[in-house]
Amino acid sequence: MADTERLLALIRRAVKAQLETGGPIGAVLSGGIDSSTIVTVAHETMPELPTFTGYYESEGCDERPYARLVAGPEHHEILITPFQALPARTGETQRLRSL
Repeated sequence: MADTERLLALIRRAVKAQLETGGPIGAVLSGGIDSSTIVTVAHETMPELPTFTGYYESEGCDERPYARLVAGPEHHEILITPFQALPARTGETQRLRSL
């Protein structure tokens, strides 16, 4: 078995294990190679897997076209404003300071 075939088999096994949670699930899809690979493999087992892509209004940061190439029929695009991102960043910073 070639290295690429072994890698794909490992990815399939890992994704399948995550899909067997017993509860509702979805996937964050950025359009990058890692999330696109995971979602593509997940769609082999669960074609209706909901996907979610966050995006900003600024130019040069919009990966939605790439996410749309991989997304299934239940895809959601969510605009993230600076006011929504700031509390998450603040909480993240405070958590790291406590370590």
